[in-house]
Amino acid sequence: KKYEYKIFGMIIVDIADTTETAFDYWNVLNFEDETKFYDYVNEIKRRTVRLTDVDVKYGDQILTLSTCNSTFSEGRLVVFARLVRDGENPKEGCTSTANPNIKWPNSYYKWRKNTYDPNASFVPYG
Repeated sequence: KKYEYKIFGMIIVDIADTTETAFDYWNVLNFEDETKFYDYVNEIKRRTVRLTDVDVKYGDQILTLSTCNSTFSEGRLVVFARLVRDGENPKEGCTSTANPNIKWPNSYYKWRKNTYDPNASFVPYG
């Protein structure tokens, strides 16, 4: 079969991170409920390098692609996409802008000032 997806998140993680900024993006296959789903996709949105207008709804099929990234010794570049819905334009909402408030892994802040503001304006999915 052929599937089409819309990218809604691209993050950089440090899989060796054991601090409050750790994100176990790879450790979920199914969500207990709608709240857990939105907790997960909104954490991706907080961490994404680029923001899109792609909406994500409970029940959407999520594709996660992860590869090594040399930003950190145990860095990963992770792309998240959701399956295009029946009758949906696959290109609509796919333009992106820089995320002004990225939640980076703790390793990032060893070399750069922590600029993440958890109280900044945030429009969640759901």
